Formats: sequence, C-alpha cells, structure tokens
Amino acid sequence: MTHLQQVFINNIRFYRTKANFTQVEFAEEIGLSPNYLNAVEN
Repeated sequence: MTHLQQVFINNIRFYRTKANFTQVEFAEEIGLSPNYLNAVEN
C-alpha cells in the first residue's frame, strides 16, 4: 500500500468517526456496501 493510499484511508476513517457514523451508516449514506467500506478501511 502506498503512503497516499494510507493517508486516504485514515482520512475516511477520521472524518467518518468525527461525524459519528458507523461503517454501515456511512456506507449507506455514500452509496457503498458496508462490506466494501470495511475492506477499504482495513
């Protein structure tokens, strides 16, 4: 994984949790499957 990819993933997680979204809630809000978002964040 590149540094840029890691920064992107960290930003997604940071702003998702700052907005008090669970992975499931955030995934539904942005039109992704929860499984995909989980795979991206992990």
